[in-house]
Amino acid sequence: MLEKAGITKPVTAFAPDATFYMPIRNDVSADAFMKTRNLEDRKFICVAPRSRFTPYHRIHAHNNWSFEKIQQVITDNERYAEKDHEKLRQVIVRWVTETGNRVVLVPEMEYQTELFEPYLYNPLPEKIKPFIEMHPYWQPDDAASLYARAAAVVSMECHSPIISLVNGTPAIYVRQPSDTIKGQMYYDLDLSVWIFEIDNTTGEQIAERVMEIYQSYSESLEKVNQLNQGVKIIYDKQMKKFSKILTIK
Repeated sequence: MLEKAGITKPVTAFAPDATFYMPIRNDVSADAFMKTRNLEDRKFICVAPRSRFTPYHRIHAHNNWSFEKIQQVITDNERYAEKDHEKLRQVIVRWVTETGNRVVLVPEMEYQTELFEPYLYNPLPEKIKPFIEMHPYWQPDDAASLYARAAAVVSMECHSPIISLVNGTPAIYVRQPSDTIKGQMYYDLDLSVWIFEIDNTTGEQIAERVMEIYQSYSESLEKVNQLNQGVKIIYDKQMKKFSKILTIK
């Protein structure tokens, strides 16, 4: 992308999203939530939904989208909402049915709490619903602490899986084509088995991968550990370049 943009400076290199270095936690918040919901360590998964396009016209007061752009975003989000989230529901049903464990519906952005009931919870079989919890909107430190104690995170958002991984928990990113190029870093970090392009995959395939993670959990945790070590090496190498460049002489 830098080359396509005409960047020709001699120092160009890859370093992954800075969310991979996110040291903040709120364990008190996670403990309280888990206690009130009867959640046990490593016996629940977190699932995060997403619309095809973030409704920034509802989020930012000074959004400059045209009326036509807003209508297109609304139309596309409605068009794909059921199709996309039906795949997440298959993950939820498979997880609950085979493990007897619980699921927490979580947001990365505030609007996503509105997707919980119509697209994830309400259409579920009645026998599955008692195993579902819904988390209200939270801050990243709250998310980090809950993800650290989950068995896995399955997210249509790009950053929740990273928060999960950096806190030692396996995570799957279900990528929508309308999301940005940032999802490419999952491939660059050799996480291709934990990323799914939503239009090219089925709910059954995602669910199968979640169960593979759970059934080989020690190996999955080691994969996360190796990933984080590799990211640290990249950061150490690339940040030294920043330090050298920014040093005032």
